Amino acid sequence: MKLVHGFIGVDHDRGQKTGACLEGDEAARMFIEAGEDVIHHGHGISPDKAQLMAENGVALAVTPHAGTSKKPTSPQEVYEFYKKGVKIAVKCWSQKNKQGQDRPVVE
Repeated sequence: MKLVHGFIGVDHDRGQKTGACLEGDEAARMFIEAGEDVIHHGHGISPDKAQLMAENGVALAVTPHAGTSKKPTSPQEVYEFYKKGVKIAVKCWSQKNKQGQDRPVVE
């Protein structure tokens, strides 16, 4: 986890948000505690981790049809995250990186 903290710190020092494609409670907990800004996919994350995400300002960029080996997050599950205060994005592409490629942004 020290390496993950280092990567996140570098991005944050540059004023950039960080995100991770992950699934399941254990991965979510580790990345939330490491200071991650956005969880991509998030399949298999339980409601108690949704609360932890909201408390730490971690957003969820859902991919309702694919992305991990777990069952995709249902619209009802996404709504439960939203009710707990988690910011939600669904394939929100709005800014260009330095190479001119679209990159996801959660606001």
